[in-house]
Amino acid sequence: MTQSLLEVEDLAIHYPVRRGLFQALGRRPRSVVHAVDGVSFHLGRGEMVAVVGASGCGKSTTASAICGLVRPTAGSVRLDGEEISRLSERGRRPIRRRVQMIYQDPYESLDPLCRVRDILEEPMLIHGIGDSKAARVTLIEETLERSGLSPATAFLDRYPHELSGGQRQRVAIAAALVLDPDVLLADEPVSMLDVSVRAGVLTLLDTLRKDRDTAILMITHDLSTAAHFADRIVVMYLGKIVEQGPAHDVVHDPRHPYTKALLSAVPQRERT
Repeated sequence: MTQSLLEVEDLAIHYPVRRGLFQALGRRPRSVVHAVDGVSFHLGRGEMVAVVGASGCGKSTTASAICGLVRPTAGSVRLDGEEISRLSERGRRPIRRRVQMIYQDPYESLDPLCRVRDILEEPMLIHGIGDSKAARVTLIEETLERSGLSPATAFLDRYPHELSGGQRQRVAIAAALVLDPDVLLADEPVSMLDVSVRAGVLTLLDTLRKDRDTAILMITHDLSTAAHFADRIVVMYLGKIVEQGPAHDVVHDPRHPYTKALLSAVPQRERT
């Protein structure tokens, strides 16, 4: 069994619903949305786990809690046994280097006013990586090449609007990889891309986790993608996990009606 690097246990994230004037005057109790409710799973080094579910099921909120963008209502997130979900901003800084996020829309996540070299150099400067400008440029070029942008020198001085969707997502991946993280949180990493380039980006992530022993938590609504690339699948519905297990077992022997409903939308030839 793969040793756990990231452990999420009984994670809950609740949001109070804003009350109207008459509700406030009537002193009715405030309603609460249970965005995430009692979610538990683990992720090992070099492993890819896919969290699958429809929009609004809580999968992206779970990822946001892991990377510190959302504070949990209850439960815990541990990295190498250390509780990280309630750290101060100062205490979380070294964790940010170890846990990196790849967002759904690369055009929104990349600064349109920065060149590719600047986008990759900024996190290096924040975390003190590279003894000199030349050393940082060398690492940037190596990371771009590893991310499928070759030759790297052809991309260094481009701006995001000068790149294709697939190239932008590869820059976003490179910006995360340049910090050499232990965990990558990939939130719908190919949903904004053309079908023709999706496989290339997913294959890149799969290669990176195998070559670098990087743990990847992939958030997706596409069960066929999860079946092809993930070691294990976690199925979420209305903030709860309804099923989880090895990808082959979940796809070929689903137990929960919601998992079966998701599978019914996947052509038989796309299941592995």
